[in-house]
Amino acid sequence: MQKRKTEIRIVAVFLAFLLLMLLCLLRIYSINDANAVSVARQKNMYKLEISSLRGTIFDKNLLPLTNNTKKTVAIVPPTVRAITAISTVLEGETLKNTLENLKNGKPVVVEVEKQVSCDEITYIDTYVHNNSELLCPQLIGYTNTENHGVTGIEYAFDDLLFSEESLNAYFARDAVGNLLGGVKAEITGDTSVVKGGVALTIDKAIQTVTKEAMKTVTSGAAVVMEVGTGKIRAIVSNPEFDVTNIADSFTAENSPLVNKALASYNVGSVFKPCVAAAVLEQQRHSNFSVNCRGSVTIAGHTFKCHKAAGHGVVDICDALAFSCNSFFYEISQVIGKNTIYNTASTLNFGNSIDIGRIRTDKGNLPLPDELDNNTTLANLSIGQGSLLLSPVSILTLYESIANGGVYHTPTIIEGSVKKGVLESNKAVAPTRAMSKETAETLKNYLCNVLTVGTGEEALTELCTSAGKTATAETGWRKGDRLIVNSWFCGFFPVENPKYVVVVLIEDEFLNGTSGAPIYKKIADGITFLENQLQKIK
Repeated sequence: MQKRKTEIRIVAVFLAFLLLMLLCLLRIYSINDANAVSVARQKNMYKLEISSLRGTIFDKNLLPLTNNTKKTVAIVPPTVRAITAISTVLEGETLKNTLENLKNGKPVVVEVEKQVSCDEITYIDTYVHNNSELLCPQLIGYTNTENHGVTGIEYAFDDLLFSEESLNAYFARDAVGNLLGGVKAEITGDTSVVKGGVALTIDKAIQTVTKEAMKTVTSGAAVVMEVGTGKIRAIVSNPEFDVTNIADSFTAENSPLVNKALASYNVGSVFKPCVAAAVLEQQRHSNFSVNCRGSVTIAGHTFKCHKAAGHGVVDICDALAFSCNSFFYEISQVIGKNTIYNTASTLNFGNSIDIGRIRTDKGNLPLPDELDNNTTLANLSIGQGSLLLSPVSILTLYESIANGGVYHTPTIIEGSVKKGVLESNKAVAPTRAMSKETAETLKNYLCNVLTVGTGEEALTELCTSAGKTATAETGWRKGDRLIVNSWFCGFFPVENPKYVVVVLIEDEFLNGTSGAPIYKKIADGITFLENQLQKIK
C-alpha cells in the first residue's frame, strides 16, 4: 500500500512539472508573439512624437509649478483636405514650415489657437512643462532639448523628474511605406508621468505675494521662511529670466541666471543682533553702555558711526534701535573675538547650507585667528569687513530670535510625489543657538527698531513686526559713488511669530528703494492673504 502511494505521488509531481513547463512555454510564446506583433506594428506605422513627458514640480499644496498649462496641437496628415483646412488657422513662419513638411508627404504636429473642422485632423491637449510665466525660475531651473534638468530643482531631482515616456501619434502605412489616406492618427502615451515628481515647500500664494512686492526691485532677493519648521515658503530673485529663451539671459545685466537668495553678500547691520546675542548670553555685560560721539578710536584707528553727531549715551537696546556703530565697536573689544565667533558659528554662518540637493554659497565667517582685537574685530561687530552671508543663510539668526532661541535648517523640499500622493520628508530637529531669555529680550529690542528706530518704513499695518535694517558697504564703486546694499530681516506677528522674511536690495541707489518697505509689503500681503483664507473657512 505504501509503495502504491509513493508511485502516485511521483506521477502527480511529474504531471505538475509538465504542466508548469507547458505554462512557461506558452508564456514565452505569448511574449514573443506580442513582440512580433509590436515589431510588425511599428513597421506598418509612422510614428510622430507630439511631446516628451516629464515629472512635475509641485508646491506644498500639490499645485503644479511646472506642467501647469496645456496647449492644443493639431496632428495633420499630408492630405489635400487637411492641408487646406489647417492653412486657414496658421500664419507667418508657422504656416510656411507646416506646409513645407506636409508637401513632402510627412504628417505634422503644430500648435493651434483654434480648431478648424476637418475629420482628418486630430486635436489633442498636451502639457507644457515650462513657460515664460514660471513662478520662481532660478529655483526651479530649466531643461535641455533631451528633457534632462540643467539647473535648479530640475537638475537636482532629475532622477525623479526625467522620463523616457512621450506622447506619440501613429499613422498607418501601406506595404511600401506610404501613409494610408482617410485613417486618423492613433494617439499613445502614458500621461500619468506628470502626476509624479517632487513637492517643494513653496506656497504658491505666498510666492505670488512676495514676487509682487519685489516687482520694482531691479536686482535683489527675498525669502520667506516658516518659523518652527525651517520650510521656505517663498524665494524670489530679481531679475528673473525666461526659461523658454535662455540665450538672452547669458549676457543680460544683473545676472538673471544667478539665484541671489543663495549667493553671498556683505550684510552690514543685520548681523548686529548676532553680536547682541553674544553679549546677552554672557549676562555680565548686558548693562553695558557707551557715549556715542560719532566715532570711536581703537588701537589708533578711528571708526565712524553712521550718525556723525553721535547718538549720545546708548545701551544695547538703543544701539539696535538706532543701529549705533559705536556701541558695537566698543562692546566687541569687551567680549572678544571668540565669543562673537562662537555665537556666529552656532548659527551655521560661514558654512554652505543644503536646502534640498541645492546649496547656498559658503559665504565667509572670519576665524578667530583672522581677527585681531581692534580693526578686523570692530568691522565684524557691525557686519562689515570680510563677513559674507546669503539671504537664506541669515534666516537662522532671525528664526532663533523669533522661535525661543532655536532654529531649523532652511529647506525647500516637502517630499516626493508618486501618482499624485505626497510622501513627506522627515522633520529635522532644531538647533539651539541662544537661551530662550536672550531670544525674548532680542525680540523686544527688534520691535523698537520699527517703532522708534531706523526701521520705521518696515512698520506693518496688518500685523505686529520686529526686525533690523542694514546698509552694507560693498567696497565697489560706480564712478564716484559707493555701492551699498540694503537689507531688512524681520519676523511677524511678534506675539506668535509665523514667518521670517529676509530682503536684499543690491545697489540701493540704483533700485531707488530699501529693504524695509519691501518687507512691509510682504508681511502685510501675507497677513491679508491669510485673513481672507480664514474668512473663507
